[in-house]
Amino acid sequence: MVSVGRIATNFGKLLFDAEYMTAMEKSMKNAVKVNKAADKSIFSGFGKQIKNSFLDAERATKSTGVFEGLTNSAKSFPSDISKAWKAETSLGKQLKGVLGQFGKRIPLIGTGLMLVFELPNIFKATTEDGIVSGVVETAKAGLRTGGGALGAVIGQAICPIPIVGGLLGGIIGYSLTGMLTGRTYTEKKEELAQAMNNSQNAQQQAAQTLYAAQQNPFAAGNSYPSVPQNAYGQTQSTIPIMNFASGATISPQELQAWKNLYMMEAMNFNNNMAYCA
Repeated sequence: MVSVGRIATNFGKLLFDAEYMTAMEKSMKNAVKVNKAADKSIFSGFGKQIKNSFLDAERATKSTGVFEGLTNSAKSFPSDISKAWKAETSLGKQLKGVLGQFGKRIPLIGTGLMLVFELPNIFKATTEDGIVSGVVETAKAGLRTGGGALGAVIGQAICPIPIVGGLLGGIIGYSLTGMLTGRTYTEKKEELAQAMNNSQNAQQQAAQTLYAAQQNPFAAGNSYPSVPQNAYGQTQSTIPIMNFASGATISPQELQAWKNLYMMEAMNFNNNMAYCA
């Protein structure tokens, strides 16, 4: 049974030790060559390939610790670039050598960039929701970053184009692991804020509609019957009958206006009746 300490050590080296990643990549490339030579798919026995690559990388870096490997990789990077440049005379080969050194460290560089993007989320979760939330986000960030690093190693091994395979593999690995770990604390907060904003907008819209209906009893579009015509074929009134069944209200000023209109209609009606008489 694999111990927790052994898993943690290998996971840490996967994230930070360039030599560990290089050993994994070399093991994966050898497995791909074996599959091609046997006319098999490069993904044949893929799970076993990954397992063996971890074991090979572990043996290759057994004498170095996690942070020692990180320090050695950082220190050797400038000198490795200088050696690659001086080893060739033509510009094309010199650039190829330098790019090769970057390619060897693509998983490490990608891991560093991923951690930089993860730190604000971890800090926000810790300061706003407490230590437990911060620890959870740290674990999720580690898994996503580890998935990205493993994807970069696999991409470098199976893609013939330098650097491109590592970049694509890192993005795919990070994304797939992110689907397993779920949304980050920051993403959840943003979604909650958006949902609250949508709810407030809906409430404001409903309040505005209700206010408009209260200010204008006819805003709801109800049709109100007019007074029927009299025996002489003349319309007695064209003023609609007030109807407050919907619960609408009316101001004192509007009520007075309605009263004046009805009084004028009554006077006109009386005058018409007197004329007919």
